[in-house]
Amino acid sequence: TMDLTFHSGGIVRGYYHPGGHPSFVPITGGRDGDRIWLNIGLSDRWTLNGHFHDGKITGSADRSGSAGAYSFVATPG
Repeated sequence: TMDLTFHSGGIVRGYYHPGGHPSFVPITGGRDGDRIWLNIGLSDRWTLNGHFHDGKITGSADRSGSAGAYSFVATPG
């Protein structure tokens, strides 16, 4: 689960809550129109790039230091 807050100027901040864990991981990013990018984590970071439309984020994610990207659709819960 992600909790995101959209601030003025296109700044996005929040937390990722991994399923089954009481911990949280910081999220920073930005939004420009329907385009959105998020960095999840600190040292072992995921980068998400996508489009925000009708409350959904559709795009791709890749992990720092790994090959390949994953497609995803995130919906409000």
